[in-house]
Amino acid sequence: MLKMHKSVMNLSIVVLVVVTLWSDSVDAAAKKCVMSESDAEACGAQMLILNENMTIPKSEAEILEKCTNIEKGIECYKEYAKTCLDPMASRVMSMVSRNGKKLADRLCKEESSRTELLNHFNCWKSSEDLQKMSICLDKYMIQMQGLANVSNDDRIPTVCCSYHMLKACMKSQGEKTCNKPESVAFIDNMATGITGDLVKFVCGKFKSLEDCDTKMDTNSWQKLKELVASDDPQVIKAMKKYQSPFAALKDMLKKIKN
Repeated sequence: MLKMHKSVMNLSIVVLVVVTLWSDSVDAAAKKCVMSESDAEACGAQMLILNENMTIPKSEAEILEKCTNIEKGIECYKEYAKTCLDPMASRVMSMVSRNGKKLADRLCKEESSRTELLNHFNCWKSSEDLQKMSICLDKYMIQMQGLANVSNDDRIPTVCCSYHMLKACMKSQGEKTCNKPESVAFIDNMATGITGDLVKFVCGKFKSLEDCDTKMDTNSWQKLKELVASDDPQVIKAMKKYQSPFAALKDMLKKIKN
């Protein structure tokens, strides 16, 4: 019972902070929702810097094109959050969109940042090598898509430990095909930065994989790891329900409300 209260308290803190940050946001009920779930999924997919179909940008023009697509996805998802979600979910998803906008601005607005981005991408010899890192995001999405059905006690640990597994996977997969740790870390931070701040804020005592090993319920932790134990891209792809992690987060927020 105490664990459940702590989990609910942590979730309440997140909601309180988001409400404070977004107190001037428009109530979702005040606007008409004209976007479908599939529209929102497409927007979320545009926000991803890394996916199984991406190609390595070879010029500043290609970087700018990628940045434009990301920014369109962010604005699209922000509109969906404002008009189609309940107020709490809307504010949380708007916070995620805002983080995405800050990340995109940092990477895309300055010529020096675009040059740095190109230099890091050049560590990978082929698009196929870079795409191998996308299996990590796919595994994370699989873990997140069941989050709405996780008990209150396990919900926070599941979010945090899935995120730490994602970071470890990105590092491991990236270093197989790029010999520059700083480039692997850069791409990792780009791919996970949109939701990273929100996740880290709620994680409390689950701040690393080592914490997950020692503090998460043993059975729940084992099931979470077994869920994505395969490294076969086709097996993982067949299990994936969402195009992006954002739909999973949205479903979780709806579950919390209910």
